[in-house]
Amino acid sequence: MPADLFAAFRHKSLDHTFGERAVRFDIPSDVFSTFKLDAGSLQLLKAMQQAGRRWPNVLDLGCGYGTLLIGLATMDLIDRGLGIERDALAAEYAKRNASANGFERIECRGGVAYDDVPERGFDVVVTNLPAKALPGVHDLFLRGCSQLLNSEGELWAVVVAPLVPTIDALLDHPAIELKSRTPGSQYALYRCGFHEPIPWPEHPYLRQDFYASYDDVDYDLHCLDGVDDFDSLWHGTDLLLRLLPKKRWPMERVAIWEPTQGHLPAIVSKLWPELSCVQLASRDRLSLVASRDNLRRNGFAGDIELSHGVGFAGPTPDVALVQLQGREETDLHAARLLAARELWPGVAIAAAGPAPLLGRVEALLEKRGMKPQDRLNRKGFRAIAFDPIR
Repeated sequence: MPADLFAAFRHKSLDHTFGERAVRFDIPSDVFSTFKLDAGSLQLLKAMQQAGRRWPNVLDLGCGYGTLLIGLATMDLIDRGLGIERDALAAEYAKRNASANGFERIECRGGVAYDDVPERGFDVVVTNLPAKALPGVHDLFLRGCSQLLNSEGELWAVVVAPLVPTIDALLDHPAIELKSRTPGSQYALYRCGFHEPIPWPEHPYLRQDFYASYDDVDYDLHCLDGVDDFDSLWHGTDLLLRLLPKKRWPMERVAIWEPTQGHLPAIVSKLWPELSCVQLASRDRLSLVASRDNLRRNGFAGDIELSHGVGFAGPTPDVALVQLQGREETDLHAARLLAARELWPGVAIAAAGPAPLLGRVEALLEKRGMKPQDRLNRKGFRAIAFDPIR
């Protein structure tokens, strides 16, 4: 991650004491529990401390910025740990927090559930279950971990209270030994063992199929839950597609920031047959998986490169297309565009988003000498274009 972008996302530092040792967390903006350590995670850590045992090798599924892993290591309950996190920003902060606190045997990396975990034989899997996920995802997290544990391995999970009936039903399985269940007003804690591995559910993230036409081009997508644009084409995408023919830039190699379900790469691959390489870039690993698979689904046979981070990286394209969906702060969007221009000065860049947001981003960019050469407005959205620096 470029140092300037990493610094741009830093929100605060927070000191916390586990047992007799204090540790410090650097916490980024726009992640889960950005203002304080999550209360449910702290309850889970307290329960594991009171269990009176150690787990040498732990997997933290959805590790965020490292609360569970660092807490377990601080209390000397583990020897080594692996954290998996689909948000590249949170995963990077978890990695840096572990290193800054001296826990060199904690590894954190980006991934979606167990797809990016070839390791097996864990003593424990811990997770703060994502509350808004589909039932299939809960199944994957809670029962699917049995595939990665050793014969004596355990699952420790914290869930929000409204999910308790669903989780109770999910864990009522002949292969599961429910060792403890601790309900509370806000959270419930579960501790389980497994008599045998349980198969993973098929397509746990699949939400629906989407069929559409754009400019007489038909395309279809497998849309995944938890990724934007599952039922329509975003207005910003439409504006980028209207702007590109006007610019007549080369389109053999294209990089796309925030491809969501894959509308933009699928359409671009059909409208520009000369396209030979697409770089998909996003903080969200699940978005990268969805857009990559949907690009192949729509017949693209060229190279696909995935960049899981907070900005672009990798080989130089002809054009970089940036979709600014608006949830991050204005200065972060501007920082990403400035970093793209610094990384690839000879690359054409186009960005789109809600007009008020783009107006604020433009003002920040112009203060740094980055002024758009073209602009397109429609239905409350705006697209801006920056020609290559020759």
